[in-house]
Order: sequence, then structure tokens, then C-alpha cells
Amino acid sequence: MEEHLKEMPEFMDGWALGPIPESIIGKGTYGVVYKVSKTVDGVQKYAALKHIHIPRSEQEINALRQEMEEADVRAYYEDLVERFENEIETMRKLEFCVNVVHLESSKVVKSETELSYDIYILMELLEDSQSYIKNHWSEKEVVHLGKDICSALMACSKQGIIHRDIKPANILVSKSEEGTVYKLADFGIAKQLSSASINMTGRMGTRGYMAPEENRSSGYGDVMTLDIYSLGIVLYQLLNGNRLPFLPVEGRFNQDQYEEAIKRRLRGESLPKPHNA
Repeated sequence: MEEHLKEMPEFMDGWALGPIPESIIGKGTYGVVYKVSKTVDGVQKYAALKHIHIPRSEQEINALRQEMEEADVRAYYEDLVERFENEIETMRKLEFCVNVVHLESSKVVKSETELSYDIYILMELLEDSQSYIKNHWSEKEVVHLGKDICSALMACSKQGIIHRDIKPANILVSKSEEGTVYKLADFGIAKQLSSASINMTGRMGTRGYMAPEENRSSGYGDVMTLDIYSLGIVLYQLLNGNRLPFLPVEGRFNQDQYEEAIKRRLRGESLPKPHNA
């Protein structure tokens, strides 16, 4: 996989890529997020462009070919591309909600000659909520974040969608003259629910914010409560010196302490009151 885009694809309708590495604002397992710009009626606009290249490298696909038949390798990557297409479709279904990151446009480009895909997702440019909260901390601001993300979860519920990875890194913030708005991002492992999937099983998401019943990989009934639980842990952390339950509020902690704190919470122990609330 190339480390970065060299230029914007033609179909991106005038959006321009700035100098590298300054324009890189984030990296994930499968892609890079860039800050891009465009002049509209003399006004400079900015957006975030997520570029995903599949497969990630020649080494990756060669390793798979040593373990699988070519048809299975192709199916593996087609399933992966479908996951990103589902993420795009989920964002489209939630466009009506101001508390979900807005999707500007998207495109999936399949190579005509080789097993290769490029996925482009253009979104509104937002700020990391963790840094913002740190600089504007108050109990009122934490409640504001909680109300906004509850609004996003209500929108998800109306569309039969469960996010499955509510955590601080997936909450962004928009600032304008009208005020601050918190928005839910990253629907990469979100799931569209149906009557057949209400009792789904399996662990997804991040253990630090995962509900106990999800961690047990047992069947669970009202799956929307899993997202609500995870949001509760996010709010607890923000009101507890940015520490998860059962971790010391002050001073350093080691990996063993972190793992033990997660185990205690996932066992269902009653949480101590948050330090700052």
C-alpha cells in the first residue's frame, strides 16, 4: 500500500490535497484520512477524505495466496470491500441526524486488471472530541456530549442500526457560531438489525467500553442497550479524571492494573462513583 495519495482522483470534483505529510490527519488499519480543500464562490471549504486501498500490500495478498485458493482470496477481499460499502450505506441512512458525521460523497474503484480496490469516503472535517473536552472541561459540557450522542443513537435505533464501537475516539466535535455539536463517527462495524439478528452473538468493538453481556459472547436481547452502556462508560470516564472504572484516578497505572480493571467491570461489579461528579 502507498503511504499516501499523490494527487486527488478526477471524480473528486475540485477537492484538492495539500502538502504531505501536513494534510494527513489520521491513519487506520486500512486507510489514511486527509484534510482536503475546495474554493466555492470565493470561500475556502474543508473536508476529510478517507482513502482505503485493498489489499494493504503485495506481501499481504501473497501471504493469503499461500494459505488459500485464488477464489477464496478474491472472496475474502470482496467481503472486506462490502464491509466498507455497508459503512457508506449506513452513513447515508443517518444523513438526517445532525449528530452523525455527514457524508459528502463516496466512490469504490475496482481495478480492471488486478485484485485491487480503492475506496474514497469524503466527510465533513471535524475535531477530536477528546482534545476539545480536555480544554473545555465542565460537567455541563460532558452532559452536552452525552445528550448529542444519545440523539445519534436514537437516529440509529430508528434505522435499526447498532454502532457496536462507542468510544471517545469515535466521537468528534463541530464548532461554529451556532455552538458546539458532538457527532458519532466510524460505522465500520455497525450492524443493520433485522428480526433474524435481534439475538445475535459475538464480540465486536473495544473491550474498555464493551458491555458485560457482549463480552461473554452470549445471546442478548435488546441490542440497542449495548451502545447505551458503552456511552455510559464514555461519560463515566470523562467525569472520572479521564480514567475508566476501577483505575486509580491519579498517578500512573500499568497494563496489569488496566486488565484487572476491565475484568472487574465485565464481571458486573458495581462501579465506584466517578471522581468529578
